[in-house]
Amino acid sequence: MALRARTSDDQSGGKQTFTRAAGTIADLDGIKTSAATSTSPVVFSGGQLAGADMARMNAGTAPPRSISVTTSAQASQYATGAGNPIRITGTFKGASQSEDLLLTLANGGETIRGSKLFDTVTQIDVPAQLGTSGAMQFGTEDIGAPEGKHFGGVRGYGTGNLKVRYNEDPNTDDTLPFTADRLETILASRIIANGTSVGVTVYV
Repeated sequence: MALRARTSDDQSGGKQTFTRAAGTIADLDGIKTSAATSTSPVVFSGGQLAGADMARMNAGTAPPRSISVTTSAQASQYATGAGNPIRITGTFKGASQSEDLLLTLANGGETIRGSKLFDTVTQIDVPAQLGTSGAMQFGTEDIGAPEGKHFGGVRGYGTGNLKVRYNEDPNTDDTLPFTADRLETILASRIIANGTSVGVTVYV
């Protein structure tokens, strides 16, 4: 799953690749594995962010990713709405940035997907929750081209759909059907996990 040097049979013109098998583009605990809810504010940082994708991001062996939070189903445990943002802080293109993810279900059982791409995540601030019987985990979703540019090519594997975005404009989102492995020399800026069912290699 790591970036690797281009080999002679890579025809995309890209210099490195990042591959995810079908069904594994999104990793729901790729940033932080499950943690119990607390009725006091909680900050996760440093070694507390020890998911598999977090390690790859820190090592520089993964392209930018968007971030998600997933809650377990448990009645009346979660603080919802704009007054209770879960703040993701990290970097993109060498600059600090943050994004607020808002839970919508007090009973949990949902995944909230962020829209921003992060090169790294440095801190997650979780506001006080309604109880201590819930649990939430933080993961990775979309695969972005480095520096917000575009991939040198995208290869899909298997039968299904590949959902992409161009120029980081949501109005350009496109779904490409696949019936066999093939390389697309499209200038996509993002692979959208929610809507992609094939395996994928991006050339960067």
